[in-house]
Amino acid sequence: SNGLFTGQGTLAMGYYFGDDLGPLQIDTSSRTWAAATGLDVALFADWRLEAMVAYGAHADENDTRNALDLPALNLALASSSQATAFNPFSDGGNTPASVLAGLTNSQFVDTDSELVTYALKADGRLFELPGGVVRAAIGAEHRRETFSANQIRISAAGLVTTPRVQDPGRRETDAYFGELLAPIVGEDMNIPLVDALTLSLSIRYEESSDFGAATTPKIGVHWDVFDDLAFRGTWGTSFKAPQFTQMLTGTAGLIQAVPPSIDPNATNGTTGLLQVLGSNRQLQ
Repeated sequence: SNGLFTGQGTLAMGYYFGDDLGPLQIDTSSRTWAAATGLDVALFADWRLEAMVAYGAHADENDTRNALDLPALNLALASSSQATAFNPFSDGGNTPASVLAGLTNSQFVDTDSELVTYALKADGRLFELPGGVVRAAIGAEHRRETFSANQIRISAAGLVTTPRVQDPGRRETDAYFGELLAPIVGEDMNIPLVDALTLSLSIRYEESSDFGAATTPKIGVHWDVFDDLAFRGTWGTSFKAPQFTQMLTGTAGLIQAVPPSIDPNATNGTTGLLQVLGSNRQLQ
């Protein structure tokens, strides 16, 4: 409210705090670990079995110091005592140093994620067509994903709060797939304008603990006209579950001014824009 100019409505001001509070300090660090091991075993004929285990982890640390503490600023603006009030109508020299010192805070945000994958695949020869050998592959996977995020805020007075402690995200996914590669036409068949024609078929079924099940087929054709010309075409469907960072991290709102160059119908020179950024727990 505007208690200085009665009847004039809300008073809006632009104020630069950098000269009073000093620069904003942001330090970030990221760490990633990854390891994988596998086994390849000959079965029968030319069939082979591959087994793989992989582990990956990622951690981010985002430390922000000397940030403007909006709740503390609102209290200082509302104060009627010169000893505890912030004066926005002049530079920081007209506000007590103790008040300026209390207008900052530090925030520390840590995120951790982990992915463990187990995979098993067998592939080999099925039978022979006039165009060549038909090959197949079958396999299964199991993935375990976890994600957590924590935020701590420390005021200038040393008050520690936890504005956001994210419930850890956890997802387990089982997947099964099959692939078929069939050479319909081979070079030895001497068909005009068709050196080779290969058909590929695949299907994948996934079931996750938080997003249910999805079946995704795919069909592909590879047509070699001659040595220097070939055509490829595919059709398929796909599904990808949202990442935890898209669902479980925080949200923020910004109010921005859109100039007439973007909005010709802007009133009073600009149009107010409310922009909401961040995650969506209901993302599908």
